[in-house]
Amino acid sequence: MTDRPRDIGPEEAHRSHFSAVFDIRPHASSTRTLPGAILVSAESLVDRPSDFIATSSDALLIICDIGRRSAVVTDQLRSAGYGGAVSLDGGIEAWVLAGLATEAPEGLT
Repeated sequence: MTDRPRDIGPEEAHRSHFSAVFDIRPHASSTRTLPGAILVSAESLVDRPSDFIATSSDALLIICDIGRRSAVVTDQLRSAGYGGAVSLDGGIEAWVLAGLATEAPEGLT
């Protein structure tokens, strides 16, 4: 395990397969996100990871606005044994700037 969380750029993340993508932005339910992302608070994900993650070896992508909060959560998950957690470098902002697809959360028009 490293002292810093592993970051992954938007293009590499887009090409990769993740068991789950977690959007930890507090306002995620009212804005566009990555396709298939699960909206969850950072606190819930860190405090009760087994409620959201099937196994500790799952490949997980954690996203926030610019990648800082997701890096902290990724580090916490890795410390808890979830070694497959990675943070989206640059967050949703970098994803959008790269021209990658987003979707509205269910119920948002």
